[in-house]
Amino acid sequence: MIFTIQVPCSFVAVSIHRCCSIVYYTKSFFKTKQWIILCIGSQWLLGFILSIPDFIRIHMSNGDALWPKVYVLVNMMIIPSIIYFVTNILIYYHVRSSSRRIQPQTNIHNIQQIKISHRDIYLLRHMILMFCIFVAGWAPIYILPIINHFTYINLLAYGISTIWCELALLINILDLFLYNHKLRKYLKSICLECFTKL
Repeated sequence: MIFTIQVPCSFVAVSIHRCCSIVYYTKSFFKTKQWIILCIGSQWLLGFILSIPDFIRIHMSNGDALWPKVYVLVNMMIIPSIIYFVTNILIYYHVRSSSRRIQPQTNIHNIQQIKISHRDIYLLRHMILMFCIFVAGWAPIYILPIINHFTYINLLAYGISTIWCELALLINILDLFLYNHKLRKYLKSICLECFTKL
């Protein structure tokens, strides 16, 4: 579980890092290597701490208890999803309030109707897409053992949910690379440099 929990923990760490660097962009600490090391280190520390009950369960005689399955679902899906959702709401709220400050003021006597910019819509769509892919991809693999505690689940369902989970992970990773314009330009320049040396 220490290594498996790193996937949702990495989403949480990335979303917290992105939230702090966008919302608190004037704070120089959130642009330093120490902040990145703190995010990654706390992600691994959290993974070790959350895995302690799983380690205890392995050494217990009752291997078919319900509480470990619920514990894994809560720590792998529910808590990371809530943190991911809250940090993205904070990002969207910050971007939205920035857009409102930038938009030109109309006549003060008229009621100003604020239009949502294309940038706000694109950010909101991206947040919803990433959140839905994460939840839809990872939820089945952790819900099936809880259902299996009460009724029989075919092993094929476990295999399909594992493939579905890996596919969702791949889509999220590709989306993170495609959405980050600076990283995309950097990787493109490296590829072009490699091809020119050939």
